Amino acid sequence: MSWRLTLLGRTFIPCVKLQMLDELARVTAEGFETDIPDWVGKTFAARVAEYAEFTAHRAGLLITSGDEPAIEAAKERLRAGSTQLGTSLRTVLGVQSPKEAFDALKLLYGQIGIEMDGGPSGEVTVGRCFFADYYSDSVCRIVEALDQGLVAGLLDGASLEFSERLTEGRPQCRAIQFSYKGAPRNRRYWWGAARGERLPPGS
Repeated sequence: MSWRLTLLGRTFIPCVKLQMLDELARVTAEGFETDIPDWVGKTFAARVAEYAEFTAHRAGLLITSGDEPAIEAAKERLRAGSTQLGTSLRTVLGVQSPKEAFDALKLLYGQIGIEMDGGPSGEVTVGRCFFADYYSDSVCRIVEALDQGLVAGLLDGASLEFSERLTEGRPQCRAIQFSYKGAPRNRRYWWGAARGERLPPGS
């Protein structure tokens, strides 16, 4: 396992948590074409709560507008931005396999109150989500574009399709995570952490 991922699993340094949440907020604000929340000086927990309110509000405004093209455009921006974020995290954390990528996803989500279970391919479940208390089902269906992007970035092109959600009254979220396009399950990939490049098959 990557030493960076191992270290992160043992102790999540407060400043690192804040920086990662700031990056997520930046990507989200760009997706909604608005300003980043002003939370300088606030605790991590307060920022997570404010992020939940921020995303619920911005998605709610889109829903109220009834402008479907605008909603789809926002989802695409959210997905694209979070894909770039996921790809960056994959490199920074030195992820070297699908399992490590999913472990990183679970670890990162755990910091913001999302308990995820499953694996790099197949069914993924979420038994607890901090954001479920803030989101309606309609809001969740917009914001899930961020989840899809992070999965695509961290797991090198994998996709995530939800079939059940806590926000619609289900006991848990359920999703199917499809592995890399054209790649067999559990195949080991190596990324050059310094260059952000993946070696070609057979290397």
